[in-house]
Amino acid sequence: PERQDNDTYYFKSYSHHGIHETMLKDTVRTQSYREAIQKAGLEGKVVLDVGSGSGVLSMFAAKAGAAQVVGVDRSGIVEQARSIVKLNRLEEKVVLVQGKMEEVSLPVDKVDVIVSEWMGYCLLYESMLPSVLAARDKYLRPGGLLLPSRCTMLVQGVGDFEGKLGWWGNVYGLDMSPLRASVLAEPGVEAVDPQAIITDAFVFKDFDLYTVQDRELDFEADFSLTVGAGAATPTAGAAAAVAARPLRGLVVSFDTFFEGLSGGQSVMFSTRPEEKDTHWHQTLFWLTEAPEEGLGEGDVVKGTLR
Repeated sequence: PERQDNDTYYFKSYSHHGIHETMLKDTVRTQSYREAIQKAGLEGKVVLDVGSGSGVLSMFAAKAGAAQVVGVDRSGIVEQARSIVKLNRLEEKVVLVQGKMEEVSLPVDKVDVIVSEWMGYCLLYESMLPSVLAARDKYLRPGGLLLPSRCTMLVQGVGDFEGKLGWWGNVYGLDMSPLRASVLAEPGVEAVDPQAIITDAFVFKDFDLYTVQDRELDFEADFSLTVGAGAATPTAGAAAAVAARPLRGLVVSFDTFFEGLSGGQSVMFSTRPEEKDTHWHQTLFWLTEAPEEGLGEGDVVKGTLR
């Protein structure tokens, strides 16, 4: 059979209702967007929704008073989204266009607001942000609003939680530890136990969506983590126990900010292990050569993320 290119595979996956159900049921994600849209002062504004999917953000914007909303999505979900828009009697305000953001022709020359839920695992995994930046450069009026406006990436140090590494040594009474090498070699999307975090959090990347350029999404960033400084520990005795654990891996998460809303308001949500879990969870990078000795409280771990 003919091999699909990455774009075809990606957009086809977003035609299935299951992925949209997962996102819609993520209350941290969806309610944060709704709150930001409601506080954005959209009355009479023209809004562009990049990657509109099921149309939920476009409809939130229409209900918040936008004069016109244009949603753009390449996947086949657009046909169902149009039916949903009509069912909710918003077809006079919401227009959905199927196609790639970089290639479509919009029924407007400029927009006042761009909203997009572009974030993927480890923030950048889906590589959708360049489409948002292209829309920003081509369609956003000077002084226009971006929702979200900023995202930060954070790293924390973690021990072996729930015996995820040791588990392979006794699988129904069998030693299957050779498979552990494969586990160590790949990043995993995990809901990391906050009690396993043994360091503070370090912001290693801060993306201002108004100014960031596509080329800046390939980067190298140094980090410095202090053991025990930010571990989720209820007592001083527990802090000492956590500090003695070996460092097994690095956990990457992100925070999302909606700034510059009406009246100087702002909204944010976080995907850190300590916060309510989202469908993004966290991204876990096991250390293939983790030191066996425990790290003491106040020890510093330095490295580079690329």
